[in-house]
Amino acid sequence: MQFPTDAEKGRSRLIEDYYSLYCGQFGTVLRYFRSERERKNQLEVVQNVAGMISRIFADLMFTEEPKIKATDASVQESIDDFIFRNDLYNKLHESALTQSYAGKAYFEMYLIDGKTVIQEINPANVYPQFNHMFAQGEPSSIVISWEPKIDGQYYRFIKTHRVGMITYELRKLSSQGGRDEGAVPLAILDPSLPDFEETGRSFIPVYTVNNLKTARDAEGTSDYRDLLSLFEELTRVQSQIATQLKKHASAKMAVPLGVLDEHGRMRNEEAEVFEVASDREDGFVIPQYITNSNPLIDAAFQSQEKILEAIARVSEVSTILIDWNVSGGAERVGALRLRLLRTESKVKRKIRPYARTIKDMIVDAINWERSGNITHRDITIEFGDGLPTDILEATQVEVMRMNAGLQTLPHAIRNLDPDLGSDQIEEKVAEIEKEKEKNLASSMNGIPSFSL
Repeated sequence: MQFPTDAEKGRSRLIEDYYSLYCGQFGTVLRYFRSERERKNQLEVVQNVAGMISRIFADLMFTEEPKIKATDASVQESIDDFIFRNDLYNKLHESALTQSYAGKAYFEMYLIDGKTVIQEINPANVYPQFNHMFAQGEPSSIVISWEPKIDGQYYRFIKTHRVGMITYELRKLSSQGGRDEGAVPLAILDPSLPDFEETGRSFIPVYTVNNLKTARDAEGTSDYRDLLSLFEELTRVQSQIATQLKKHASAKMAVPLGVLDEHGRMRNEEAEVFEVASDREDGFVIPQYITNSNPLIDAAFQSQEKILEAIARVSEVSTILIDWNVSGGAERVGALRLRLLRTESKVKRKIRPYARTIKDMIVDAINWERSGNITHRDITIEFGDGLPTDILEATQVEVMRMNAGLQTLPHAIRNLDPDLGSDQIEEKVAEIEKEKEKNLASSMNGIPSFSL
């Protein structure tokens, strides 16, 4: 059977194209110049809105570290060790960028010296194999494959994950992406690689984080999928504006007749001039630059703004996050959340698959290391919204709750200072109560006493 299939090759090429868009390399993907003449006569100017969209979502998802807690102290210690050892929070932020442009992100887990290690994998090199009867379920196997070049020869390395087993294979290619010429020894790539190894685990140690998808999609879809035509139009308009402005920067000068010699030259051969006839009796012409008063440039700038607004609407990114013509002072965080309602809704949809995947990785890692039997119920994850905390607003809310009898002082302190331990909260409560008694005694000293 051919591997990868034509459909799988097309999927990988699409992911690489989306990555080019993320990097701002629009010229390798989009066809925004309609003809060869346009391509020669216009500058290529790219505003990397695609990469900005991905970074905005990744920042809102993981700038604030998720709080991962366990019900058992020993399990919490293992979780903290797993997070630190794998630099998990940074990996989550990086994978959110991949999830945005590619539509999915993948992690692979290893066991090295008794400790689990995870790494993110290029999604263009991952080929999940689904059961056609259950395309919405878990893949029956996951193939990780790429084409290394060794001593001028291209090969295809194939690593196949199945439940309890990993197999390795190296195949010779006629050229990069070319014809398969058969299996060759793995030692060409790495002498230490076996043909297969048994993991002894009941799961496949490759984890998928899909982006937004429907029931008809086996995998998540890119955030760029609905924006390609808008990216193309934006780049075309910006290139037209840049080309016109460049012409203005090298304007020609009109001079009186006779200034140029018979060859049309002046002493300064670098000057761009031409002669014009005068309508005055003395034939005098005031030398002046010829500029192009083109109202279409203003129209192009207006079109550019409209395209950017359309990109914001379709991608569900609030313009306040990109600062397009946003004026005014700082806003309260509560008011800001209302303006970010659509963006925050999309962030929650994008982050929901992470909750399951993070739990899967931590549960599998701890059980693999300790031969334990913890479950998803032993772990809770709390995600932030990436927005700053309004201390004044938060304090007012806690005070109102206390005045209404809906919570106690220790609970209010814990909500305002979640990093404080139980002993520290008790000390703070005692200090507050002591200060209240002192203030009450001080106020009572000024009240005259009466005897009946």
